[in-house]
Amino acid sequence: VAARTAPLLVQVPERSVQRVEIRAPGGLLPLAAEPRSLTSPFGRFSRVERVEGRTLVREDTLELARGRIAPERYPEFAAFAAAVDGIQELPAVFADGPRGAPEPSPQPE
Repeated sequence: VAARTAPLLVQVPERSVQRVEIRAPGGLLPLAAEPRSLTSPFGRFSRVERVEGRTLVREDTLELARGRIAPERYPEFAAFAAAVDGIQELPAVFADGPRGAPEPSPQPE
């Protein structure tokens, strides 16, 4: 069937946090992307990146609200899930750095 006919039940609220660290090989420097966030009646998602020396630190937080999603609202829920997937698919970005350059100092917090 191309359409949902029964409500989707999210039985318990879900919160997940994922932290990924990618250390750039010599000659490359990580570039942090701008923070991204999504908010909908179904939950929230955020991605924050920062650079620590030659390491790109990426933190994703997803919160899904508990509840029933009526069949007529399912396309809205699917659009939220697709938008989250779209952000999660964005690649890490690295730029050419000077060869043999010393590791950058960590940025103060």
